[in-house]
Parts: sequence; structure tokens; C-alpha cells
Amino acid sequence: MLNKIILATTIAIGLVSAATASAATFHLSYTLVDNSVLTADIGGTLLADNNTVIVNWIDNPMFNGTGMPVISYLDSVSNILYSSGASPTLTLNGTFLDLFAADTASWVNNFEFLNPLPAGLGILWPFYSGSPSFGGVTEPFNVANYSLTPTPIPTTWLMLLSGFVGLGYFAYRGTKKNAAVAA
Repeated sequence: MLNKIILATTIAIGLVSAATASAATFHLSYTLVDNSVLTADIGGTLLADNNTVIVNWIDNPMFNGTGMPVISYLDSVSNILYSSGASPTLTLNGTFLDLFAADTASWVNNFEFLNPLPAGLGILWPFYSGSPSFGGVTEPFNVANYSLTPTPIPTTWLMLLSGFVGLGYFAYRGTKKNAAVAA
């Protein structure tokens, strides 16, 4: 009976985790030309190409290790400039970035990434730009200094842990049965 309960619990946790598999958390890191570093936790939806992330939230923004104001305003640079209806987007490999992030709609503390550039923008290179609290610069974007990496979400850890517990239990039961047969 206990075997069935453990198996059912493991399957249920796996199904719940599978249902949320496209929602994920990522860690963003970008090093500016002057070696200043922007980091943040990004929550978003990983699209079917396993590269593109539609950004839903940003948490724990830091610049050179100093905590920055909470990011509560997200948009795409393209949408701000052209009312394109685009969503704030980042890619794991840095080939497409269209994100504007600010602490409020007044844009006092903000940073943005745009790569590649929309036609007619009048800027010659993909760029990173930040308000004074995020470096106070606009500079060419360097993909070698960019990192967006997935981080495990709690349900993933729960599923992994329950799987190991289940496997350990079944292995224990198997050795107990083998010892009883040998005796």
C-alpha cells in the first residue's frame, strides 16, 4: 500500500511540474564596458524554440553588487518607440533582446537592451542603456558579456527530491526482499 502512495505522489508532483514547465526563472548578468555588472532574476515564459523568453517580471536587480529599486514596469523597446505591441523579450543566447525595465512608469531608474535594431531607428548598433543608477551609459551591446541562464524552480526541486526518495525506498524494499529470500 505504501508503495502505491509513494508512486502516486511522485507522479502527481511530476504532472504538476510538467504543467508549469514553460514558466521558468532565469538569472541575468551583463558586464558593461567599464566592467560594471548588472544582475537580476528574471521570470518569464520559455517559448518552444527553447531560446526565447517572454519576460513577465524582474526581481533582485543589482548593479555592482548594490541592490536597486524594485522593477515594476516592463515593456519592449520596440513597443515604446513604435507601439508595435511587442512583448518584453530576451533570448538565452543574446541574439534577440527587446526589453525596457524601470522602477516605475516615470522611468527614473531603468535599463534596456535592444538587439537587433528595428529599421529606421537611427542608431548604428545593438545597445545596452541604463539610467545613472544602472551605469548612466548607452553603449554597444556585447553578447560575450551577456548571460541568461535558467535556474531551477521549487517544484523542480520537489519533483527531483520525491523521485530520489521513491527510488531509495524501492531500492531499500528490494534489498530487504532479497535478504528474506536468501535466509
